[in-house]
Amino acid sequence: MATTFPPYADTISHWNLDTSMIFLNHGSFGAAPKEVLSYQSQLRTQMESQPLRFFMRELPELHLNARTHLAHFLSCDADDLVFVRNATEGVNTVLSSIPWQNGDRVLITNHGYQACKNSVMVNAQRYGFEVDEIEVPYPYQDDDQVVNAVIHGVTPETRLVLIDHISSPTALFFPIERIAVALRGTNAELLVDGAHAPGMIPLDVTQTGAQYYTGNCHKWLCAPKGAAFLWVHKEYQSQMNPLNISKINVKGDSFQDRFYWGGTQDVTPFLAISKAIETLPNITGMSFSDLMIHHRSMCREVTQMLCQMLEQPIPVPENRITNMCSIPLPPLEMPLSPGVFDPLQEQLYYDYRIEIPIINFGPNQRFIRPSCFIYNTFEQYNYLATSLTKILNI
Repeated sequence: MATTFPPYADTISHWNLDTSMIFLNHGSFGAAPKEVLSYQSQLRTQMESQPLRFFMRELPELHLNARTHLAHFLSCDADDLVFVRNATEGVNTVLSSIPWQNGDRVLITNHGYQACKNSVMVNAQRYGFEVDEIEVPYPYQDDDQVVNAVIHGVTPETRLVLIDHISSPTALFFPIERIAVALRGTNAELLVDGAHAPGMIPLDVTQTGAQYYTGNCHKWLCAPKGAAFLWVHKEYQSQMNPLNISKINVKGDSFQDRFYWGGTQDVTPFLAISKAIETLPNITGMSFSDLMIHHRSMCREVTQMLCQMLEQPIPVPENRITNMCSIPLPPLEMPLSPGVFDPLQEQLYYDYRIEIPIINFGPNQRFIRPSCFIYNTFEQYNYLATSLTKILNI
């Protein structure tokens, strides 16, 4: 084991992360800064000090302010945006709301988040549509390969195409706008699982070409867990219903009315989104645009360094590297794991105190997926590289 444990950046003081670990996995669950969590705690105190006053008198304005702030960040109309607990719930909401017809088909890719794939399969059994899963190559050389793979899978019966904006297992940055253009003239609607997009890339949801767009705020925006959104084009809002039908969300009410009240629950994650949007620039001294550039630049350097060390080609065009990149690993003697954690991930965790995902993607292929965030330092990735050379005997 390396004798020198590399430090975090000074900004780590704003997070509660365990600094005895090298945390290179911001992408999986995000991490909310102390300032955001403190604000959420204040909201909870406000809620519990007089629950009826909070839910019936104060919440409408707080809810509208938070939704308006998020809509401004996403360059959309606040009336077209509703809160959900996570992007998976957003995907489930759309799948359960579309008026499916006999013969309809849904197109997904091999890069899709497993929870959303599960949702597609369950809803296919419930509503009777068919599912087509296509192979999008990874590694790949240019966006044409990605767009062509998707469009070649579309048939006249394809009712919905579900595509990640940035995929979870491979961090593939799908050219959503090009895919949307290519879908024009077909019968297919586009649902984008933008779980990783808010805060990672410049995002104007109205310009994606999607009919439905859902994204998480707890990842790269650093809001509390349980904060996400679903944006729906005005033309399709009348058919949308929340998963939890409650007091006032019945057919005939507006899109906002149907989603506003989902029963008694802790709504503070939604209300703290605006605080998260304000906090990251305040504690880093950088605008979101500059933060995005910083993270992507760091990830490009990390990808180049690790690929060189592993003697692997850079798996994607460099301009498609975001805050994460899934880098192929050479063949290992240790077997692929059917469990939650790959044996290599366990060894990095227990022997080197590094938290980083090892992804099993495709037949007998492992990838390592570093995330780059403002509290990380390049020295931490050098430590990762040194640790890998010892484990892999490179």
